[in-house]
Amino acid sequence: MNPRWADSVAVLDAVTRIAAATRADLLEVLSAEIGDLIPHRAAILRTEDCARDPVKTVGDARAVAAVDLGMLRDLAQGTEPGAPARLVTFDIDGSPRRLVVVSAVSAAGRGATLVLVDSVVDGPADDVTVVLGHLWAAVAAIAAERAVDTGPDLLVGNLAASTARRRAAADLGREHRVTLHGILAVLRSRRLPDDRARQVATDLGVAAVVASQTAARDRHELGHQPVGDAVEALAAEFAPVAGHRSLEIVGPEDPRTDIPLDVAATARTVSRGLLLVALERRGVSRLRCAWTLANGSLQVEVRDDADGEVADGDGAPPVTFDADLPDRVEAVGGHLRSDTTAGWGTTATAVFPLHTADPVDPGPIHALHPREREVLVGLRDGLRNRDIARQLGLSEHTVKFHVRNILDKLDVRTRGEAAAMAHDHLG
Repeated sequence: MNPRWADSVAVLDAVTRIAAATRADLLEVLSAEIGDLIPHRAAILRTEDCARDPVKTVGDARAVAAVDLGMLRDLAQGTEPGAPARLVTFDIDGSPRRLVVVSAVSAAGRGATLVLVDSVVDGPADDVTVVLGHLWAAVAAIAAERAVDTGPDLLVGNLAASTARRRAAADLGREHRVTLHGILAVLRSRRLPDDRARQVATDLGVAAVVASQTAARDRHELGHQPVGDAVEALAAEFAPVAGHRSLEIVGPEDPRTDIPLDVAATARTVSRGLLLVALERRGVSRLRCAWTLANGSLQVEVRDDADGEVADGDGAPPVTFDADLPDRVEAVGGHLRSDTTAGWGTTATAVFPLHTADPVDPGPIHALHPREREVLVGLRDGLRNRDIARQLGLSEHTVKFHVRNILDKLDVRTRGEAAAMAHDHLG
């Protein structure tokens, strides 16, 4: 074990520097400080206390990618909080990877786990793991206190992140509901023999599994797509239902017209939500979803011939659409309205503008953490690492760590190049 970690004053100094780190920099500073205790290529933090970012990483991207979310969850669940760190070896893609895992729960928090990837333990392992266990207990307590004492800006960000996750969960729920509607429609159909119905239902289930596995690849690019492709994708989702219900999905006259991909994705999500609510409404015998292009906008209209009530059986008032759908439409500058007439049905209309301002690329400097930007200012001013460390209250070792990350993120090789970029962008 490095002699520094046997020196109580040096250990307290390290804890002080870690505690002084900003919330965004905490893991980076910790990783840099313990680099001579347990050398490692990457560090991963899993916390139960941060709604915005429950998993944080620092270090080599390939080393981080070696530990997937499922493995991270299993490591956290298999590690006793407050115990010394444990050494684990995993065979990942045919190569053994050495991990150090430590967990802690503080009075203010719900628990946090640290994983060091491709770690090297020098000297007696018990000494090292005990020191890391105690250090992590202190750091976890600091992180938990900050998590429950959020300022207005962080609180807004946390709420936004939570809302995004709820929206993602709602989208997945709607996709699964479409699949279940299709499977149930097939199994209930009197037009198909039992063995044929089971085969079709099985095929639908398998297709849904494959679709869920490839969803991320399907959405990996921003840009444009033909509006006809989006309509065909929506129609394919509802094809099993349309085969056994009077459901029509139609697109614009010219299906080759390109529309922004984010508008296409949102329009499909909203169409899906409107169609599902209509399918669950009493008395629906006909249902039509039409996409039209006019006046620089995409209009989605879902019309049914029901009596305006939802068959939920709980006495709730009629539901026209899910509560989150108006926000989804407004997020891309559109609006959503509905008209219901007793005995005549409901028409819901969403309008999406197609011409929005292109996002501005803020440049690589804006990808730096606040502490990294402070170090970059020191580079711009021609300061040495020792001077930057004194100015920011960091160790020189931590400053070297930040400088290395800055050069990587700015894609430059020298401090001079980084300083030149800082002059151009920071003044």
